[in-house]
Amino acid sequence: MNGCEISALGLTFKNPIVAASTDIARSVEQFEAFAKSGVGAIITKSVTDAPALQDDNISRIHITDLAQKPVRGAVPEQYTFFSRGGSMVGMEAFEPKAAGMLRIAQKYGTVAIGSIAAGPVENLVRFAKRFDELWFPALELNF
Repeated sequence: MNGCEISALGLTFKNPIVAASTDIARSVEQFEAFAKSGVGAIITKSVTDAPALQDDNISRIHITDLAQKPVRGAVPEQYTFFSRGGSMVGMEAFEPKAAGMLRIAQKYGTVAIGSIAAGPVENLVRFAKRFDELWFPALELNF
């Protein structure tokens, strides 16, 4: 994608395509596959302090109405398809992968963006500082 370079938030992206935080970006190998595809940025799998969100059995798919209540029976005219992938990771599980992800991002000219889904504000701040220490140039806050 020549000629698509953009600048935002003090960062330069080779193109405006950003791979969202997903299970696919959980491992270093999967992160590299995304980087090889040519995306401008990759958002890491979210790091969380919530044990319930780290549960491997959290995956689910369902249809919700506009009030976000699961639909049972006939699907209403207006609805949302809800898909929750696999569990998020704790900082302890993420940190050993961080350097590899950043090396891969640099190798392919992709911006690596960290993702945080912490509960208390203090943990958001603590995780943000840790991502900064690990040299991630930007963060996504997953609320």
